[in-house]
Amino acid sequence: MSFESLTEQQPDTVSLSAFGHVFAEFFSQLRTSCKSLNEIQG
Repeated sequence: MSFESLTEQQPDTVSLSAFGHVFAEFFSQLRTSCKSLNEIQG
């Protein structure tokens, strides 16, 4: 699948913002986990 056909099927920025939201949630969870791990080790 080429990049052109991919962008044509993309419904504006709805899916993009949804993906960004999920990524932000995952990143904050990951950062919290790392912080608690450091507290346990320290």
